[in-house]
Amino acid sequence: MQRDDPDRYRDRLLIERIAARLGFERLAERLPGDVYPPYVLVAVALVIQFGVVDGYNFFVTGRSTVLDNPTSVITGLGLILAVAGSRWMRDSYAEAVADLRPSERERMPSDTARTSESFPDAFRSITPLRVKLAFLAVGYVAFFANAFFLLGIDTIVEIRGVFGTVLRDFLVLPVVVVPAMIEFGVLYLGIHVGLPRRIARADLDLFYYDPRNMGGFAAVGELLKRSYYLLTAGLVLYFFLVYGPVILSGILPTPFPEPKTPILVMFTLLWLAGVVSIAYSMYRIHTVMSRKKAATIREIEDEIRDILDDPYDINTAHIADHDRREAIEHRLQQVRATKEYPSTFTMWSQIAISVLLPQALQLAVQVAP
Repeated sequence: MQRDDPDRYRDRLLIERIAARLGFERLAERLPGDVYPPYVLVAVALVIQFGVVDGYNFFVTGRSTVLDNPTSVITGLGLILAVAGSRWMRDSYAEAVADLRPSERERMPSDTARTSESFPDAFRSITPLRVKLAFLAVGYVAFFANAFFLLGIDTIVEIRGVFGTVLRDFLVLPVVVVPAMIEFGVLYLGIHVGLPRRIARADLDLFYYDPRNMGGFAAVGELLKRSYYLLTAGLVLYFFLVYGPVILSGILPTPFPEPKTPILVMFTLLWLAGVVSIAYSMYRIHTVMSRKKAATIREIEDEIRDILDDPYDINTAHIADHDRREAIEHRLQQVRATKEYPSTFTMWSQIAISVLLPQALQLAVQVAP
């Protein structure tokens, strides 16, 4: 049987809906080549932020955010990472779920009795649209509370001017940046928290004849690993955004002070959340695979006992059906060869480097004279 069609599990991203609503989908169709509409939206947002707003401020005040703080371009890289990363996570999730073959399992009588919800429906999307909108609402509350109550509109206008404040803080950030960042985080949580829970709840059996010896969960393991790489890349960008002025202070004078304690705490909390997420998801998948493997071995053990006259005496035990014994031994070898983690030693080494890198960078800057 062929695996499921990945498009069945590839739901529409929030940033794709925004791009379509603003007309960028039609604009992308008119451009040469197959252009992803949200990329056009991001390009326009970056032109407004770094071209229009920064250019206007330079000609009016003689000051430029990019010239004063070159590391501010990292915010643009972060936006690109958020949109491209969300697209990759959505597509890779669809591929990984298709490799699990939910529709094929749905036709198995032993599986359909385990859950009232069909397998394909259980894995339909990473996170429902209503969940994204709920997180987006919280993000908007935090964003506007910061703008109105913590920084203050007067301060923002003083820094960027009325023109820059309207375009950047009331157009680009709330319409493009905040939704993109929120969606990236929600999809990441959906992969590392939601997907392992769904797999455990669906009680999926292992595919013991998997050539990779991963029980059919190899694509899920790759999804967990590479999505964590995306989070690590985001943390590294955040590190250089925060510490960039300090690192470049010996080359370029900067008006920005060293990061204060709240910034350092936020960085550490984000790093810790990433570590907990990858540990949780890998452990949860390991638990599913380990329990399934142990249960299958117990079933094979019972079969071995059935074909032995006296299973507790190795000297007198007689095997009546040698063909059945060989078939059982073959199955047992396949089960034993199946790994209990959807990962390899190389994968674990790469994850370890990703875990240590952000904190290593932070410690290196803090101890530097």
